[in-house]
Amino acid sequence: MKTSHLNFHKKEIHFNLQLSNCLLYLFFITSSLLSFSARAQRIGIPIEQTNSNFTISAVRTGLSSGYESYLFYVQNNTSREYKIVVHIDLELACEGAKSFNLGVNNVVHLRANERFTPSKDYVHNYFGNKDCAIAEGKSYTLFKSLHYTITSVVDVTKENEEKAAKKNAEQEQKKIEEQRKNAEQIRKQQEYQQSSAKQQIQQNTVTQQVQYQTGREYQPAQKSPAEQQAQYQQKLAVERAYNAQREETINKGISDMTNLISDYVQQNRADKERQEALQEQREAEQQERQYQLYLKTSSRINAFAALPAKDIPLASQEKAASIYYFIYSYNDLGSEYGAAAYISNVFEIGKYNDGTRAYTATIKNETAGLTPYAETLHGYYYTLKQAEQKRSELINSLQIYGVTINNLLYKGKPGTATVSQTAENQEPNYGNIIEKPAKIDMRPTNGTAPKNEVDKFIQKQSKKNYGTIIE
Repeated sequence: MKTSHLNFHKKEIHFNLQLSNCLLYLFFITSSLLSFSARAQRIGIPIEQTNSNFTISAVRTGLSSGYESYLFYVQNNTSREYKIVVHIDLELACEGAKSFNLGVNNVVHLRANERFTPSKDYVHNYFGNKDCAIAEGKSYTLFKSLHYTITSVVDVTKENEEKAAKKNAEQEQKKIEEQRKNAEQIRKQQEYQQSSAKQQIQQNTVTQQVQYQTGREYQPAQKSPAEQQAQYQQKLAVERAYNAQREETINKGISDMTNLISDYVQQNRADKERQEALQEQREAEQQERQYQLYLKTSSRINAFAALPAKDIPLASQEKAASIYYFIYSYNDLGSEYGAAAYISNVFEIGKYNDGTRAYTATIKNETAGLTPYAETLHGYYYTLKQAEQKRSELINSLQIYGVTINNLLYKGKPGTATVSQTAENQEPNYGNIIEKPAKIDMRPTNGTAPKNEVDKFIQKQSKKNYGTIIE
């Protein structure tokens, strides 16, 4: 009895331990999910565009709860309908190489100006841990590299146009065939009428001969010259009537055939003129598009040319206690839809306690690799307000000319020395002072983030993580 009671207590203790472990596991999972939802953010992946008709973009969430999600978007930049195959090659830490095609059916179907979103794609989640992942600030990521290729492009609009053209050609051919049959029927009718008229004339001639022969048999007396002349006139009138009817039938057939050929020629001429007009319209649209791209490219180049690179002056050359810079970089400015720029915040370059300031090489070494492209150090300005104004003007002009703006953060080198001269009393080294700063549009221009993410971005600008923060 005691042994049975002891076994019962052991089973109860074992059950309680299992229950406790389950509760702890559920608590860990719930905490991880809450932590992921709080920390997860969508980080844009720079992608070089290879086809001006389509813009491929991708974002990742970061490795926050044991896995990292990858979301893909495809924008149709044309007014035509396409079916394309987009092949993705993704190189990841922990997971290795991943290859797949976008779309539930491995095909991205894009109507005119439509955008393919992750709701039409498979879920791309990949698992890992910090032991094999790549450090990214205070978090980790699996991302190493991403490449894509468009292996197939089907112009659905062109197929529909060709089907419609083929159908019209078949209808036109059917119409011509019907006209040919009608002309053949008219010809046969004319031949029948001519044959009937000829038979009638022959029958009249035979009748007259029979009557003449009968008259000779029963009238032994020969006809007088007047009667012979009357008979001749009657025969001549019958032949004239036959010839007139025959000529009228032939002329009518020729007229009908001429009208049929004229209608066919006019229809072909109209089709040719319509095709030539359509081709001229397409060529004019293409020329206008190339001209607009030229204007965009020139304006983009001029916007950056107006803000050239500038090294940090030595303290012996520039006495100001603080000067201000910002960094920018960009990729293919000649791309119609793939041009992108990275622009940093305005940061201070101050003086140390010994009166010196950071060297240009120091800043460039620290900022190298913040963006995928070559960084340019631009400045300098005597006030934060002047630098912010120029930065705002650059961002606004680039957004107007279709450049995707990516923000990055760099702390700079704030000064520690105390100087008596204020920066507000000095003249600027570059540009004019504009008292009213331009308003910066901080919304993402690539259209990849949902609306709630944009709101978070605006409310927490100081906490955004578009690049690496360098202390």
